[in-house]
Amino acid sequence: MVTSKQIKEKFRDTKRSFTHNWNLFKENKVGLLGLAIMVAFILIAATSPLMGLKHPIDWFAPDEDVVNVENYLNQKADGIVTTSAVGRIVPSANSKPVDRLYLAGGEEGSVLSPYGLYAKSSSDGSQAWLSFSGAFETNSRISSNVEGHNFGHKRDPTGMDFRLIFGTENGVVYVLQDLLSSQYPPTGSSVYAINLDGPVVGVDIYESINRYMDSDDIFVVTTTSSLYIMDGSFNIRSSTSVSNTTLTAPTISLDGEQVYVGTTDGLIYGFNTYDGAQIGVTYDLYDPAYDYTGTTPAETAANDRRDYWSSYPLVAEGKIFASTDDGRIHVLSDTDMMPLTGWEGGYKVDTTLADLDLGNLTTPYVRSDGNEVVVGSDTGYIYRVATEPRVDTVESMVRLVFDTSINDALDTSCVAMPYYDAIYSRLIFATVKNSNYTADPTDDSTLVYGIDTTGAVKWRKSLDGVAYGTPIVYDDYPSGSDQHSGEGEVIIATSQLDADGNPSSGVRSKLYSYRCTGTMIAPLPPTWTMSEEELPPSGIDYPLGTDAQGRDILSQLLLGSRIALLVGFAAAIFSISIGMLVGLVSGYYGGNVDIILMRFTDVILTLPGLPLLIILAALMEPSVFNIVFIIGIVGWGGTARVIRSEVLTLKERPFIDSARVSGASKTRIMFRHIAPNILPLAVLYMTFYVSGAILSEASLSFIGLGDPRTMSWGMMLNFVQHANALTAWWWLLPPGICITLICLSFFLLGRAFDEIVNPRLRRR
Repeated sequence: MVTSKQIKEKFRDTKRSFTHNWNLFKENKVGLLGLAIMVAFILIAATSPLMGLKHPIDWFAPDEDVVNVENYLNQKADGIVTTSAVGRIVPSANSKPVDRLYLAGGEEGSVLSPYGLYAKSSSDGSQAWLSFSGAFETNSRISSNVEGHNFGHKRDPTGMDFRLIFGTENGVVYVLQDLLSSQYPPTGSSVYAINLDGPVVGVDIYESINRYMDSDDIFVVTTTSSLYIMDGSFNIRSSTSVSNTTLTAPTISLDGEQVYVGTTDGLIYGFNTYDGAQIGVTYDLYDPAYDYTGTTPAETAANDRRDYWSSYPLVAEGKIFASTDDGRIHVLSDTDMMPLTGWEGGYKVDTTLADLDLGNLTTPYVRSDGNEVVVGSDTGYIYRVATEPRVDTVESMVRLVFDTSINDALDTSCVAMPYYDAIYSRLIFATVKNSNYTADPTDDSTLVYGIDTTGAVKWRKSLDGVAYGTPIVYDDYPSGSDQHSGEGEVIIATSQLDADGNPSSGVRSKLYSYRCTGTMIAPLPPTWTMSEEELPPSGIDYPLGTDAQGRDILSQLLLGSRIALLVGFAAAIFSISIGMLVGLVSGYYGGNVDIILMRFTDVILTLPGLPLLIILAALMEPSVFNIVFIIGIVGWGGTARVIRSEVLTLKERPFIDSARVSGASKTRIMFRHIAPNILPLAVLYMTFYVSGAILSEASLSFIGLGDPRTMSWGMMLNFVQHANALTAWWWLLPPGICITLICLSFFLLGRAFDEIVNPRLRRR
């Protein structure tokens, strides 16, 4: 039993030993410098949560500090479901089109109520239809896209006949004649209502160059898997029961002779637009081994079918495009429904980017020449895929444009088709849903990115609610002018979601309109380097500037010290503990135990350290604790060798013989008598291991294998590289300097401890 006298004696011995070692340590000026640096970082890490810093990942600067873009309208409009922007088709250069925004709305209890189609001015978002409700009422939710086309003369402005076509959940297709000059919704003879057999999924229109409107065709798909073809007089010419599965929206070939529809279980059908007869084969997106000589899926494939989501097919230049929920893009010929050469079974866009975890792809945006598509993934990635090989394989055609999640710093998903503005800004506009890493959909928001073809962000906006529609880009006309402005506007509508993830009833939604040629401001340099005219528009002070996403670098730097010290100390303690245990057992037991443990240690020592770290980090889920485990499990070999050598010497000392003779067990001898004598040596090596662990974590994070939800100094450098911002010194230098200083401090401490542990170094 331990007595109080023994405790006091132990305390006096410990105090005497500490005082002696501290006096030796004070004589080493280099060691004091290292200690001062280390204490400074420890104080910063300990007090950083109390400094009122901004969240290093989830906090973003206000939009005005990130992108300089002109806001045209910020019109609040409850109950928005979709938006369409259609303009009058005017062949005369001197005639000004009257553009309107059409909103499919009418959620119960909202401002846009009852159900119907609402028209707003494109200049200020005000009501364009001024009836009592300001809408064309439908008595049911609009369930399809809204299409606008000129069914009249294609060359004479006076012979135009501009109409809107859309469908509703109660199975009615509406064709409205909007005179554009009128301030009221269409009524009477300006309205056609065609009753169908089920809710409408989508509509499409083929416009011929013939002057007569009866040469224009309308195509409608319902949830009952029916395809309807109507002529320009809005009479049903044919109807076809396509499948027993829900269909996608229809798409028309460029010559208007074929119409294509997809199914949610992965089939694409083609039909003749004149009589509705099926053409070619039924292409099976799900089964790459499908027998293309037949017209139905093979029996085995039918037995294995599952819900296999696919986008609605798109057509351009003789090619049919569709995407699926396993990250594949399919390209078919529009004449025989056969895949193009190299596209058999579709192409998985992550073949050359194996580190990406792809999910559902959006409907692809197809360039007008059909040679390239832009597609988003619900995992937050945006891709450009060429439909013709750039080299000699399909795999050479995919290119990652942008990671909207910034290496998972945001919880983003692309839920709507991206749009490429080839006329004005030449940017890819993508709306992505940010779930904020919560399961509650009511706090979901939207980020709108404008990305150039190199992947650089040139435009960004944060919006309330979720945008499920594709951004709309079109030209505007300055007030009172008949000439194009030469610049486009991007329009987005958002809706708040309810607890079930659906657009909320009665919750305020918004319609946004911005100039699409905004200038990216971030990353911002430190505010102390700016003149008064250059200060951030929001007035927020950024002592060390911001990164490319508008996050405060000072907050990232100070809070990153906690991660550096945590990883450094935890990995060093873990590694030294393993090394001590292996060295103790190997050195004391000797014989076969020594041979086995030392050969295993030799294997660890001969393996290349950094490549092994990279492999293990790539195989494991990225997290701080996994990084600590990986660094610790790789770096104990040298310590084990040194400890073993010291144990071989100590176990021959007389005090060990005395303990053995007195009946002490091997375990007691190792841990009670030998371990305390090798502890100073272990502490010495631990100081060196701390700096090594910090460098290892920074290296793993820099190459993208760190914890993306933890802002460490290495992750900061990764973001610098990811944003191609190596010239942003206020972003690049601070984490690099901190890594250098903290590693230097532990190295200097190690040198000072080395002189204490090895008296011969002091005599020198």
